[in-house]
Amino acid sequence: KEPEIKLKLAEIFFRKQQFSPAEKVTKSVLVSIVKSNKGLEYKSKALNLLAQINFKQGKYKDTEIFTNLLIKENPDSTGLVEKSKKMLASTAFKIGENLRSSGKNDLAAIKFEQAASKSSDPNIIQTSLFEAAIQYEESNQFNTAVLKFEDFYIKYPKSDHAKEAIYRAALLRDKLEQYHLSARDYLILHDLAPATTEGAAALFNAGLAYEKAKDWTSMAENFKNYAAQYSTNKETILEAIFKIAYAYERKNMIQQANIEYQRLLNKYNELKAAGEVADEFFAAQATFRLAEMKHEQFKTIKLNPPFQVNLKRKQAAFADLLKAYVDVAKFNIADWTTAAFYQLGLSYEQFCQDILESPAPPELKGEDLEAYWASIHQQLILPLQKEALKYYETNEKLAAENHLNNDWITKTRARILFLNKKIAAENNVISVNDQVKETSVTVKTQSTQERQKL
Repeated sequence: KEPEIKLKLAEIFFRKQQFSPAEKVTKSVLVSIVKSNKGLEYKSKALNLLAQINFKQGKYKDTEIFTNLLIKENPDSTGLVEKSKKMLASTAFKIGENLRSSGKNDLAAIKFEQAASKSSDPNIIQTSLFEAAIQYEESNQFNTAVLKFEDFYIKYPKSDHAKEAIYRAALLRDKLEQYHLSARDYLILHDLAPATTEGAAALFNAGLAYEKAKDWTSMAENFKNYAAQYSTNKETILEAIFKIAYAYERKNMIQQANIEYQRLLNKYNELKAAGEVADEFFAAQATFRLAEMKHEQFKTIKLNPPFQVNLKRKQAAFADLLKAYVDVAKFNIADWTTAAFYQLGLSYEQFCQDILESPAPPELKGEDLEAYWASIHQQLILPLQKEALKYYETNEKLAAENHLNNDWITKTRARILFLNKKIAAENNVISVNDQVKETSVTVKTQSTQERQKL
């Protein structure tokens, strides 16, 4: 009867949360039973009580020891074994939390997975597996983490953690530069939350992932879907249309790109007229891309014989090109205004080069040929060079006044140095070998300075 009386006393201490005397009394009972081999019917009760006492005190490793002994003592007691497994799962989870708090994320992940494996409670299993995936991510085991998040979503699509799991997976796929898989996960997230702010963001991010993958076809289709489903989202609709146009441009579908850029500008004007939010950055960027398309057309006009006829065609295309770049500057967006002024200067230089590379009349020889090129130089080359320099210097002044420093300004300063030397030279003739390097433009992540208003 002594073990029974002592265990009742220990239970009284336990209920009063006097865990130290409860543990002391219970241990004395267990030691007595083991040594005397008497009162064995109370051994399981003592082990169970010790497990609970240690759990309450946060002594989780001891809790595991006593719980495992309890299971070993009662392998055929289904109810007791099941109850003990719940205790082991709760203990493993608590150890995982402690490891997480101490920054041992890799070990915490393992413990959380152990908690899931030892539990039959769906809530504990899902919470433990989700937390394990987070700890793998926190310990920079990104490949493992992303698989855990995706597996979690597949197994528990109705879980409260399902959307966050697939979102985290999408972010990790992006970090791992697995862009198609990132897009796939974002599209899953969109399907989980259609017609919501969260769903809209997911669909948009899927398009950005396709862009990083340089999958222009999927990018265009994705943003077309976005523009169709979320046309009233004034904060992102212009960017979405821009992405459609840019994807078409990269696919060399110039006509379709032109149509989409124009659609963007029409939408911009519509929003402005209605007093709504309208992002000038993308309107300026679209205008710049349209100007760049005109620039490509301008370069295709060669000054072959008959020279004067083709010169007039080139001049007409040039006038149209200049107007297009000037239209960009009207938006006063730092990045695209400096881009436009740089391209204006470069266009004048390229016109010079086209003229210099044009064939002279075949009948001219000797002094007549020299006189021809001298005339071309004075009447066309020098004025065009000075116009180029004027736009470059305007760009540099703009940068100084607005504290700008970007790639366009760096290139502008290089062209100013080059042209000043050319114009100041006594024999001011540009050689055909002095090639003007063209500048390609790609869509970049927008910095604060790029979006700066002038």
